Amino acid sequence: MDAAAALTIRCEEPDLKERYQVAMAVVGIAAMAVLFLFVVNRLIGRHRLPHSAEYRLALQQAVEGFVGEVKATRYEAAFERMSAAYQAGVSLQQFQEALSSNPYLRQAHIAGIRDYEQMGDTAAVTGVLESQAGSVAAVFSFSRQDDRWAIVGVTLGGVPALPGYGPG
Repeated sequence: MDAAAALTIRCEEPDLKERYQVAMAVVGIAAMAVLFLFVVNRLIGRHRLPHSAEYRLALQQAVEGFVGEVKATRYEAAFERMSAAYQAGVSLQQFQEALSSNPYLRQAHIAGIRDYEQMGDTAAVTGVLESQAGSVAAVFSFSRQDDRWAIVGVTLGGVPALPGYGPG
């Protein structure tokens, strides 16, 4: 082998080694980024609930209980299902007036629950309510208080259905 060929081989070898190191560094950084996002996601506590039968059942019972109380015109019992902060900001009379004048809530039943989502001590249940007024998409927002899920607010068709909840 002549000197020029030996020089060419020596120059190419570090180039391949350098490319390999760069590629491995990129793979390592990508793996660390994925791991970081996973850890942050777990620390924040945001996750879907289909895997957690206990949470699903508790939230489902809270939604069904609230809708049942309203349908039976037991407004005081429905009000007790609201969060302490909600109860402090909205009177029972305001709550009762809003529920009794809402055609979707007055005679509603749960047609189906589509999604459960939890983030720390808050959760949301998305579903469909049906009544004589028709079907409407519903979102029930919750806050964990002691050993129960308390309702923070309800939106029907994207519009707040209760006083003191949402914009305005």
